[in-house]
Amino acid sequence: MDGFQFHLPLILIVLATSVGVLTTAYATYYLNKYERTKQVIAFTVLSFSITVWTFFALLQLTATTFERSYWAYKMLHFGSFTTAPAVLLYGLSVGDARRWVNGKTVSVIAVLLLPVFVLLFTDPVPILFENPGLTPFGAFSVIAHGNGVIYVSYLSAFYIIATIGLSYIVYQTWSDPSLSPRQTAILVPAIFAPMLLSVAQTFSLLPFETPGTILTPASFSVGMAGVGYAAFRYETFDTKALARSRTIENMSEGYLLVNTNGRIIDANQSARSLLDVAAPLAGMQVSELFDTRDEQMLREAENTPPFEVQLGTNTETRTLEISASNFTSEIEQTLGTLFVIRDITTRKKAQQQLQEQRDNLDILNQVLRHDIRNDLQLVTGYGDVLTDHVDEDGAEHLDTL
Repeated sequence: MDGFQFHLPLILIVLATSVGVLTTAYATYYLNKYERTKQVIAFTVLSFSITVWTFFALLQLTATTFERSYWAYKMLHFGSFTTAPAVLLYGLSVGDARRWVNGKTVSVIAVLLLPVFVLLFTDPVPILFENPGLTPFGAFSVIAHGNGVIYVSYLSAFYIIATIGLSYIVYQTWSDPSLSPRQTAILVPAIFAPMLLSVAQTFSLLPFETPGTILTPASFSVGMAGVGYAAFRYETFDTKALARSRTIENMSEGYLLVNTNGRIIDANQSARSLLDVAAPLAGMQVSELFDTRDEQMLREAENTPPFEVQLGTNTETRTLEISASNFTSEIEQTLGTLFVIRDITTRKKAQQQLQEQRDNLDILNQVLRHDIRNDLQLVTGYGDVLTDHVDEDGAEHLDTL
């Protein structure tokens, strides 16, 4: 098409733009269908900002004239400069600092960004871009320019704010017990990789050359998609699922989720405490902790009555009651077994004391009945002896006695 150029290296930015559009569309769909929590809203804004960045980066790199390329280059800053505060807001929304995600914070960010957005299309001195022009880079041309003081200041602020936001997300990822190891393994690289690549390119640390308008927005787009996948796939955004996860983690009963092969895939802290196990339970076989009776129990847990396990610790012997139930899919396919562990040591001691009291009462009852029976037999015997010594007037009373 006249006025545009397209070359093989641009496939990366095309894919990044496509990923951004799909992620933003799904985030918007999720936002409209489910609860509009701060975390979902912040992620949607982040996804949209990166998509704007990649889209105009694509236009800038495919334009063949300086005017079109420079216009697109200016426009991509509406995405790139809003990405950093969007990352920060998303990071704050993930943890307990979500109270800072409010209208006042957004207003302050908008006021701080407004001058640079105005200067993008006025810049009479210029104080943002010095001597901009098209520079050949392989098979295509890119915008090259000197950096004014204000532009350098905003660019530095971008890295600082993005680093704070990304660091807080990583902190929440490692400290949140509701996140699975697999989810963490997706989130951490997705969060760190874009920033590391961007910094490496800024300081010419990469073993290859590529325009920043390709690598930086593309890496942020892929990273954002990774965060979105981990969030949507593992229901980080689902308030109800998160509430269930927190409830399970904080309940006093032990919780074990075992797959069909008997391997523990999830457990809460109470399970470790009740079973007196210091190492993480995930990955262990449940048979290492207690006798599961037989393999049929894992398949037909619903028909297995609760059973008791005696566990000896350094200070006492605990009695644990373990109940099992099947964990099934929507089509009733058994995916695993859920074990709930309760410490019934106190109850068992109370039952034992009650049984001892009952036994003592039985013995006392037998002794009392024996003694009273003996006394009554003695009274009867003496009454019989008196029969020959009582006249007719006393015979009636003797019979009553």
